[in-house]
Amino acid sequence: GMTMEAKDVLLADLEHARRVLLESERGAETRVNFLLSFGAAVGAGLAALHSTATPPPWINEVTNAGLGALLLLSLVVYLRVLRRNRLSDHYMRLIKEISGHLHTISSQLAELRYNPRWTPKETAVWSHLRGSYAQMISLIIGLVVVAFTVVSLGQSWQVAIAAGTIAFGTLSF
Repeated sequence: GMTMEAKDVLLADLEHARRVLLESERGAETRVNFLLSFGAAVGAGLAALHSTATPPPWINEVTNAGLGALLLLSLVVYLRVLRRNRLSDHYMRLIKEISGHLHTISSQLAELRYNPRWTPKETAVWSHLRGSYAQMISLIIGLVVVAFTVVSLGQSWQVAIAAGTIAFGTLSF
């Protein structure tokens, strides 16, 4: 059988991996919430500026700076979320591995055939529509590219929508 000490080590490792995974998820949520708040603030500010009867002479510079800052922040958050996704996947595999060791050494669990499914079974449609943070940020980047292309670069809506679609498609799949 397994010594109590070895079981305690596995349980401590399991708790540590669970805690790191939870902190990683919270961090991603905080970053995405900040991005959404920043985007709403930039959008509201630019909408207010553009809705005045006589726009200030520096409106183009402020618009370009606001959209540029939003695009840059979106890209930074996107890269951080991709890193978080890799770490989360690693810790989920680690948790499953540690759990497997605990199951192996517990004869009672083996007799019960205890083997929980940690992730839901996905149908073909849902496997593509996970709505991850990375996909959501890809959509935000695509929309910012559309706005930047029209407002800052003076291109047509058709060109802007094509550019935004390319940005979204490239980053999200």
